[in-house]
Amino acid sequence: MNPLDAGFECIEFYFLIFARLVGVFVQAPLFGRPKGVPAPVQVGYSLAISLVMYSILPIPKHLPENAVEYGFAIAGQVSIGLMLGFASYMVAAGLQFAGEIIDVQMGLSIAANFDPSAGGTVNMIRQFQFRLALLVWIFIHGDYFFFKAIRRSYELIPPDTSALTQGAVFKLVDMTSGLFVMGLELSAPVVAALFITNVALGLLNRAAQQFNVFMISFPLSILIGMGVMILGLGTLMSRAIPNLYSHLNHDMMELIMALKAK
Repeated sequence: MNPLDAGFECIEFYFLIFARLVGVFVQAPLFGRPKGVPAPVQVGYSLAISLVMYSILPIPKHLPENAVEYGFAIAGQVSIGLMLGFASYMVAAGLQFAGEIIDVQMGLSIAANFDPSAGGTVNMIRQFQFRLALLVWIFIHGDYFFFKAIRRSYELIPPDTSALTQGAVFKLVDMTSGLFVMGLELSAPVVAALFITNVALGLLNRAAQQFNVFMISFPLSILIGMGVMILGLGTLMSRAIPNLYSHLNHDMMELIMALKAK
């Protein structure tokens, strides 16, 4: 083979690897989310990790032969990366959804503040839940399993593969539907405690109508909601969130296998 052609194939293969990693890191927790991570930084570590992947992956025998095919291959790699990155964000998104529900029930949604990293206004409990998810993810070495899944994706889905499969789309939809169930389950203790509190306040208001229940309902809801959250924080960090990440690792491998199937 002409050395010039061989060098061109190496560059072509490298940027196919890079395209998938860019898609992953745009959506992945910590690396792409929150949105405060600058784009040049994302591109920088995508280039660096692509170089590592390039050194351990064999060059496929059949690479795109013209610019049109190469453009479709790049688009396919980006789409695969976006799917994997979005899947890795599911637990953090579920905790954010749970925090949003708790914020509304506690009445803290009126105290939303602007967060530059999120690109808009966010509620306090939602922010706390998101940062808690990232903290636990680091403590349980989720970054190791994350990069292991990325490497496994390159082994099972070569960079010259660009077609998305119906099974992968269905798997991602199934994971997204599980996000809402996750949020409801995580917020259930606080929501149940606040529901009982509101029922008790309603009965108190019927029994003693001269008592101003409305004035004490807001601070009491915040006090009880925060109390239940603090009581359950240990279990949430030691058991619930690690179990969710364990299931997420399994789901990501199933998604990769679904992307491999043709």
